[in-house]
Amino acid sequence: MGSIGKKVAIRANSFGLNVLYHNRNKLDKDLEKKLSANYVDLVSLLRQSKYVVLLTPLSKETKHLINRRTLAMMRKDAYIINMARGKIIKEADLVLALENNIIAGAGLDVFEFEPKVNKKLMNMNNVVLMPHAGSATYKTRMGMMDLACRNIVNYLVYNKYDNLVNREIL
Repeated sequence: MGSIGKKVAIRANSFGLNVLYHNRNKLDKDLEKKLSANYVDLVSLLRQSKYVVLLTPLSKETKHLINRRTLAMMRKDAYIINMARGKIIKEADLVLALENNIIAGAGLDVFEFEPKVNKKLMNMNNVVLMPHAGSATYKTRMGMMDLACRNIVNYLVYNKYDNLVNREIL
């Protein structure tokens, strides 16, 4: 339940949805109350949710987090929506789950073997595929450019290392 998850929760509330979340860190009670969100373990989340929205970073713990075993835990009327990283879902297992009506459907804007998209997914009526284009707005791209320019100036002029992903390498 990072910053994007919190925004999704706010939108889900406006549709009257019951928001469950699973995260490495539980939110404080005041924020949970504000978001009308309830923390549950992953198994409970998968078993109870009609819509499972993935917004997690890719790590060795989350690679193929959604697979044959976890898909089988989901409701038959459930939809999995992946807006995080493609490798969080093992696509071959997802295809089998969709073909065998283990779950109802999927919405994906990221794919396990990007830029390739599994051809079976492309031909399923219970799957919506989109390009991962959430950052493709003028405002966001200008913000990205501004951040990159500030990072270059800070490094070259002030020897500052802002926004490092792998700080331990320095």
